[in-house]
Amino acid sequence: MQNLNDIPAPIFAITLFCALLVAIEAGFRTGRKMDFESWDNISSAFFSVSGATLALLGLLLAFSFSMGVTRYEARKVVILKEANAISTAWVRADFLQPGQSQAVKTLLREYITSRLAYHDSAAESAKSEALVSDAQGIQARIWAVVSALGNYREPVQNTYFSSLTSAVIDMGTIRNERRYAIENQIPSSVIGLLVIITLQAAALAGFAFGANQRRLRLALIGFPLLLSLVIYTILDLDRPTQGWIVVDQTPMLALEASLR
Repeated sequence: MQNLNDIPAPIFAITLFCALLVAIEAGFRTGRKMDFESWDNISSAFFSVSGATLALLGLLLAFSFSMGVTRYEARKVVILKEANAISTAWVRADFLQPGQSQAVKTLLREYITSRLAYHDSAAESAKSEALVSDAQGIQARIWAVVSALGNYREPVQNTYFSSLTSAVIDMGTIRNERRYAIENQIPSSVIGLLVIITLQAAALAGFAFGANQRRLRLALIGFPLLLSLVIYTILDLDRPTQGWIVVDQTPMLALEASLR
């Protein structure tokens, strides 16, 4: 189950839909073999178990959806925080001597470009790691300038030094926070459990239709389709740079445009 998060959401959803159809058909054929008297004797107990399974499935779907939404919102917030931290460092760069101030602002522009590229490459681990290292290198070059007290304007060098260095430190802290927010996905064990219970619920539904000797195609196709779409949405929420529901870069893009 460790690699479930590596499977693209559309492929996962299509595979799950097909598996649910197979589970329903298997349940239907098994239920059809049961005679009416035997079914009449166990139907009440069966529907109790089936209802409990569906309730558990609903609870797990709600839990998983909540996890996906929480992570999605956290990623949006941390992008805004990073944009604000860079903007603060930009403004406070004016505390430096003119030459050093211009150098830091040039580096901050490079830093923003690197961070925008990082977001777009989050699904490619090798490229993502390279961009993280690139951002760290740019910050190190910024730090080399801002950590020298002699680079600041008079007369309150110590105050300027404290303000600007804290802003640059915040940039690094939030960069790490953002990386964690992207990598913090719904655990594969939760996704795996969701799949197992979904398949079980589908098999029980198929069994009930088979025992009643009825094949309602709309229900037998609509049920797995609906479940697959819900699980696809959960996975899509959990993939911040892929699919339909993406975490947009508006704060960083607006910042980049304002600093040109």
